[in-house]
Amino acid sequence: MVKKRQVHKRIVLNFMKDVFDGYEERRISLEESIGMLKVSRSNFFRYLKKYRKDKNTFGIEYIRDVGKNRCGAEEDAQIATLLRSEKELILNPEIRIGKYNFEALAQELKQQNGIEVAAETVRRKAIIWKFHSPKDRTVKIYRELETTRIGRLFQHDTCIHQWSPFCKSFYLILTVDDHSRMIVHAKFYVEETSMNHILSLRDTIRKYGMPIAYYTDRHSIFTFNRNNGPHQRTYQIEVEDAEVQWRRVLGVLKIQGICAQSPQAKGKVESKFKYLQGRIVRRCAKEEVTTMEHAQRILDEEVKYYNECRIHDITGETPRERFERAIKEGRTTLRPLNLPAGQSWKDIFCLEYEKKLDSYGRTKIKGIELQVKEATNHKMILKYVEENGEKEIRIWANSSLIKVIKL
Repeated sequence: MVKKRQVHKRIVLNFMKDVFDGYEERRISLEESIGMLKVSRSNFFRYLKKYRKDKNTFGIEYIRDVGKNRCGAEEDAQIATLLRSEKELILNPEIRIGKYNFEALAQELKQQNGIEVAAETVRRKAIIWKFHSPKDRTVKIYRELETTRIGRLFQHDTCIHQWSPFCKSFYLILTVDDHSRMIVHAKFYVEETSMNHILSLRDTIRKYGMPIAYYTDRHSIFTFNRNNGPHQRTYQIEVEDAEVQWRRVLGVLKIQGICAQSPQAKGKVESKFKYLQGRIVRRCAKEEVTTMEHAQRILDEEVKYYNECRIHDITGETPRERFERAIKEGRTTLRPLNLPAGQSWKDIFCLEYEKKLDSYGRTKIKGIELQVKEATNHKMILKYVEENGEKEIRIWANSSLIKVIKL
């Protein structure tokens, strides 16, 4: 289908006036007038109304609407300065930034300079000023599946990245509610361990409650892998028998653990890693971040902006609005955690080992030798807790806490 040219480019003004005069004098019928001008019925009467209003000033020339938010010289100068500094980061081989993030630049202009422009405006200016050479855009096909209630599914994953060019790489553990897309947990860790994942689970439950299911990948922290770890040669052991600490905690909390078959299956949490990398790395480079604590403050700010300010392309609302609306409408499956009598949070969110004492009342855990004189039998449960450099072992026997050892 060939698109028609605009009216002011294919019709002479005097010809249109002559057709209108013929129609007004009833020399030309409506159908003939529309056919001569080759316009739609609605456009014919729209132009005729303007012609009747004032024949002397009537015109069909196209006047572009400049708009209220058009950038002036001062705004253009600040955008150019930001693009120039961004180009320096991209060209720096020590900083892991491969391309422009125009949405992040528009966000920075609004927050730091008070200039409110669209990301597409920044992109077009970058092209005009030769900062950016665009590639052909490809059409992506999305198959979006989601739950209907908050708390039905939390997507959980880890990403190791060099978040600042002035620091070594460290891990980001992230949890996202599937329905609202809200980031419910985001924290940096020096290393990825079962204990850190369990602590992230604890922090999320303390703040929001317990979901029905957690959705993870097939890392050995989350599930037993037959050909990996201490059981790789014991082929008679089944997956259900080789219980990992993560699944043990989920079992205690009555939360279903689900393992994805591919990274694409965890699209909602994987996209958040890409979003955060595009912003945090830039900010860490500009602010010369040298500590994980400083990077964590930046992470908290970006997560707050994503949850409360950024309108999601698919849902049409911010994740926080969608989350809170689901609560008001009763579409939530989150449950509070009621601790059993005599137990603390440390007794659930820990690494648990069943141990036997030797004849001298001694045992080992994590390479640490312990002597338990309070034990009345040789079987006991050792619960190991580690957080912020502090280590603690809680010793249980006969369903009772008999000793706490601070390490």
